[in-house]
Amino acid sequence: MDIKAAKRELKKARTVLQMDELKCRKRVLRRLGFATSSDVIEMKGRVACEISSADELLLTEMMFNGLFNDLSAEQATALLSCFVFQENVSYLLN
Repeated sequence: MDIKAAKRELKKARTVLQMDELKCRKRVLRRLGFATSSDVIEMKGRVACEISSADELLLTEMMFNGLFNDLSAEQATALLSCFVFQENVSYLLN
């Protein structure tokens, strides 16, 4: 097998793996109510898209389940501080 054929086979295998991963991710989003069965983004999905500094799915689930409703501002701040993406703030620590 020549190099070009091997590269084509590798690319084809990666594409298949990526499609399988995409199917699994879409299934999770549908089961959690972030998207419909026809892959239309629901309100939860739109909210998750706006979150960029932490785990989008987890925080959206917490919001939609009313977890923050009974917390004080201090408690909500303390809880949310646990989700700050550390890579973004690591330069401040050095």
